[in-house]
Amino acid sequence: MSHQPSPGWGPPPPPRPQASAGRIVLGVFVGLVLGFIAPFLPGFLWAVLTGQDLNMPGLVLLLLLVVCVPAGGLLGGLWGARRRR
Repeated sequence: MSHQPSPGWGPPPPPRPQASAGRIVLGVFVGLVLGFIAPFLPGFLWAVLTGQDLNMPGLVLLLLLVVCVPAGGLLGGLWGARRRR
């Protein structure tokens, strides 16, 4: 009768490599681009679907850009820095 070792038995697994700086920079860049495009999507989709202008005020668009671009860069950097499983 052989005894099977418990699943936690044995040498520890090798450590996972850290995210490279290139992946983080690429994630920030992609996030910034998507953050810049995102505020324009509602007006574009409205124009395509209805054929009318959304008439979004410039100040609202500027405020959306001020929020979306840094948030996109931050989220993209976090995505680039995450560890693969």
